[in-house]
Amino acid sequence: MIAEEEAHKEILDWIHLPGHVASSDVDIESSLKWWHKAVLYRVYLRSFADANDDGVGDIPGLISRLPCIKELGVDAVWISPWYVSPMLDGGHDVRMKWIHS
Repeated sequence: MIAEEEAHKEILDWIHLPGHVASSDVDIESSLKWWHKAVLYRVYLRSFADANDDGVGDIPGLISRLPCIKELGVDAVWISPWYVSPMLDGGHDVRMKWIHS
């Protein structure tokens, strides 16, 4: 049982948990399920915030808005996946590079 508890602690060390969930008075098992009651904020990066004024949202833009998101009481941010695209179809035309072994 001790090895299992150590494994759980190692997992918790790798996962960033909101402060109210990661406190020492919360049991490990329920801490692993923090997202059951968490407030998540989904970001579509391309249109969220543009830091370099090129008309496309970017990571620095998102970072600049994190204090605002925190004020909303958000526990975690989910960034929608983004991919390289030739932009022939508004970004839905993902450019894929296949690697064969």
